[in-house]
Amino acid sequence: MGADPCANHPEAAALALCRRCRTSLCDPCCTFTVNDDVWCEPCGRTLEEEEAKPRFTQARVVLAVGLTIATLTWIVPMRTMETKNAFPLYVLSLFAYVVVAVLASRRAERGELRRPEIARRPPGSPMPRNAVRP
Repeated sequence: MGADPCANHPEAAALALCRRCRTSLCDPCCTFTVNDDVWCEPCGRTLEEEEAKPRFTQARVVLAVGLTIATLTWIVPMRTMETKNAFPLYVLSLFAYVVVAVLASRRAERGELRRPEIARRPPGSPMPRNAVRP
């Protein structure tokens, strides 16, 4: 049995599958590499557009939410003069904030929060090492 045909060029044999949409691709259709994986043109373009948008990092969100909660748990009881009851709640909120911050930093250390390495692949160049064969 012959090789699978390319989804865009039925006369050409497929060399790889797009990592995102699993489309069969011939050499000219393997236009993007993302972290050493082959991506097709539409999927690669979509990822490029998504990565071009500014975004908040998880650490910034954790910092903002944690400090807001910690501040509110301290200020609200202070206004009602219940400072004895407020201290344990404040300590608990700070503890929860520290736990979430540590978990977020561990994810960052493992590289889970890295931006993908996106590159255009010229036709005829070597296939990336992680290319999924059809």
